[in-house]
Amino acid sequence: MGKVKRIYHLIFSWTVGIEMKKIISAVILLALIIPQNSYGQEKKGFSFRGIQLGVDLNQQIKDCNENLKIKNQGFDCRYKCGPKEKERGEKRERERMETLGRYYTPESPLTSTKDCGVYNEVCEEKCFSISLVMPSPVQSGFDFASITDLPKIGIGVNTYVYLYEGKVEKIEESFGWMWSGKYLELLTAKYGKPKTSVTIVKNRMNAKFRNVESRWVKGDVTIYFSSRCGEVDQACLTIESKKFREAAKKETIKAQKKNADRL
Repeated sequence: MGKVKRIYHLIFSWTVGIEMKKIISAVILLALIIPQNSYGQEKKGFSFRGIQLGVDLNQQIKDCNENLKIKNQGFDCRYKCGPKEKERGEKRERERMETLGRYYTPESPLTSTKDCGVYNEVCEEKCFSISLVMPSPVQSGFDFASITDLPKIGIGVNTYVYLYEGKVEKIEESFGWMWSGKYLELLTAKYGKPKTSVTIVKNRMNAKFRNVESRWVKGDVTIYFSSRCGEVDQACLTIESKKFREAAKKETIKAQKKNADRL
């Protein structure tokens, strides 16, 4: 009887082992098939110059500052070097100031960078900030914000975003038309060759100008670029999400109905 039990136990253990192997194999297979973003980290949306569409604007700034704080641990951006280099630099600067008969304080900026070999690039990074938020003057139902301190691209631009329920759904930039060629080159390098068309626009004096319009479609995001816009002395870039277009249509209908009810 004991021998029978041992044989039964061996058969049972062997069967359970096979079943467990099947379960483990199935779990591994699912982990390989299912994209990470479907059960792990939230999929990152479209981003332009550090501004992400579909994400709360204030949360973006908060996350950016937190990331910079983590990346910059152990460095003093005032001196652009690490703690040890800072200490050596202060000693060198103190000695130099003493030879000049001048008083040195730790707040004095370092004039020598010999001891700052471990230059920290994070010190050059900044998170963008908001200089103005108000209801959009042209798009009902949206808030409008002016953005500053974006990464430099060699062109002076004005940047604005449209917020819907606190989230960025549209980005606009404007700058002098003389930079339109350079900006179009940057956009083409990043997004590929666009679909283009040429129109003729006029200013208030009826003078005619050639306007190159470019368009990219990246998933649910559409990018528009005009070499002449406004009073034709500016170039314009517009990046908008599908949600912006849907919300804008809904809010426009709502505003029209509201105005009609006032008649």
